[in-house]
Amino acid sequence: MVIGYVVFWVLAIIWVILIIVFSGGWEEHFDSKWQLISKWDYNDQNQKDWKRIEYYANGQKKSKWKYDDWQQDWKWKLYNENWQLKEKRKYDDGELEELIQYNEYGKITNETTYKDWAERSKKTTSYYDNGRLKEKKEYYNGQLEELVKYDENWELINETIYKDWTEYSKKTASFYDNGRLKDKKIYKNNTLIESVQYNENWQLTNETEYKNWIEYSEKISYYDNWRIKSKWKYVDWQKRWEWIEKYENWNKKSEWKYDENWLKTWKWIEYYENGEVKEKWKYVNNNKDWTWIFKNENGETIKEVEYENWKQIM
Repeated sequence: MVIGYVVFWVLAIIWVILIIVFSGGWEEHFDSKWQLISKWDYNDQNQKDWKRIEYYANGQKKSKWKYDDWQQDWKWKLYNENWQLKEKRKYDDGELEELIQYNEYGKITNETTYKDWAERSKKTTSYYDNGRLKEKKEYYNGQLEELVKYDENWELINETIYKDWTEYSKKTASFYDNGRLKDKKIYKNNTLIESVQYNENWQLTNETEYKNWIEYSEKISYYDNWRIKSKWKYVDWQKRWEWIEKYENWNKKSEWKYDENWLKTWKWIEYYENGEVKEKWKYVNNNKDWTWIFKNENGETIKEVEYENWKQIM
């Protein structure tokens, strides 16, 4: 009876050993207080493929390792004490291939891929305290390719694309305290090509386009009732421009116009509030020839003067 009992346990132990040798096994490690600190799990007799888990004192997972083919290919995950993922790594043939990091909200803050241990591509992000996206960057072969920035209201304030570390195209924006758009600009090849500005009521006040550094601009101002008060439009740093001013009833108040020869040819008209012309000036031939007409509010001409080559002929 006793012999049979002993034989049974010997065979059982041999069976367990065979399972461990040929099928893998596991190990557990504890601290002095018998708190589990790590666990190892082997999947085959050669221990080529195995897992390892580490634990915090509160029993939550701290890190997780998974190895394939003698540690040549393996993955690693790191957690915080609340079991939120902090970092992930992936190795291929013993070399770091991918790195991903997370913030306290569980959002990715760094996503990097490697080749021959050098950064091949990389994406980084940062966030405001409210969890909204603040900044995003993308790199390739160590060079910054794209930069995007947002304000705390998640409004785009900067979007830049780079080529060979040089700004190729760029968009910028700023906002008033009430969150409304204040201005936005667009650059290409480090050259400003467009600028738009708004007032606090979200009314367009300035719209400028540039071509080969020549400025094509339009500026607008408004009354409190949102009606246009004045409008300026000029080309090439005011060498050619138009200006229109209006009354609150939307009738024209005055208008000026200059041609491309600076002040050599221009005209100016002033109006009464009822829309009738008050004064009209016209200059040509470098201001040598000009006419002036003055009228009353009923449209009747009161005075008319005409000069030719600086001499009055009428």
